[in-house]
Amino acid sequence: MLDDNEKNWINNLNYKIQLRNYRFLKNFTHKVSPYSFLDDRFFLQYKFLQLFGKKIKLGNPKSFNEKLQWLKLFDRNPLYTQLVDKFSVRAYVRKKIGDMYLNELLDVYISVKDIKWNELPNQFVMKTTHGCGQNIICYNKKDLNTKQAIINLSHWLGENNYERSREWPYKNVEPRIICEKYIPWDPQLGLVDYKVYCFDGTPTFIDVHYGRYTIHKSIFYNTNWERQPFGLIPKETELDFRRPKKLPEMLSIAQSLSEGIPFCRIDLYYVDEKIYFGEVTFFPGGGFLPFHPFKYNKVIGELIELPERKLRLILCNL
Repeated sequence: MLDDNEKNWINNLNYKIQLRNYRFLKNFTHKVSPYSFLDDRFFLQYKFLQLFGKKIKLGNPKSFNEKLQWLKLFDRNPLYTQLVDKFSVRAYVRKKIGDMYLNELLDVYISVKDIKWNELPNQFVMKTTHGCGQNIICYNKKDLNTKQAIINLSHWLGENNYERSREWPYKNVEPRIICEKYIPWDPQLGLVDYKVYCFDGTPTFIDVHYGRYTIHKSIFYNTNWERQPFGLIPKETELDFRRPKKLPEMLSIAQSLSEGIPFCRIDLYYVDEKIYFGEVTFFPGGGFLPFHPFKYNKVIGELIELPERKLRLILCNL
């Protein structure tokens, strides 16, 4: 018989293998997938089967991952395209909560040829408006490899994030580059990211990410700042974060920005007692990254309420 420590070790190992397979398949299906020509529904059904080893139940979705795929197919609110556009979302944020939470925008570019590198400050951050994780972080302009930055940005401008996991809001986002003011990072933890999970406009969990470019880890808390027994990355750290002094304000921001949306994640930064808006995410991990332990996929999936009438119509047509 295995003791609890051995069982936990095996569970973590199995999750790491599952996470590695997810990352490999995500890259594979994007580049050389034989079913990339399929419409969204069949693409998602096939990919779900590949990743989870079972068919997705679109007529009766239960788990967090199943419901996110359902929302991709049947919740096509045109507002979402504006919200995933890292430039256009600024107008939405300004209207809903004011511009005091927006990081300073230095410039917007349609092409890398428009960038005047010599005129930029010593520190800055560039990112594409239509991508995920497509960032150029300049800590010191003297150390910046401008040639490589141009290559990366040019490549990213030619990508469409929709193709990887059929996250349709990205499909028609105009590819651009935005340049923002550099936000100072903690030398040990990096820029700590507070990702607020909101269900129908109700903030419910805060996923705190740290060490993104070193020892990337995350910890889930509820709105009372009590640590939760699940995560998207296996818990291997005893590190705990203090409750932010402005947590009520952060939750209020997340509530305002997520109002009327079945599920979304509002990403915020909190540096030197100041709150910065990051982005709006509808499908964390493309909707294919499971919670760990796995049983929480169903538990958290229950928090997403789908329209019953639309579910009945879909069930009749499957």
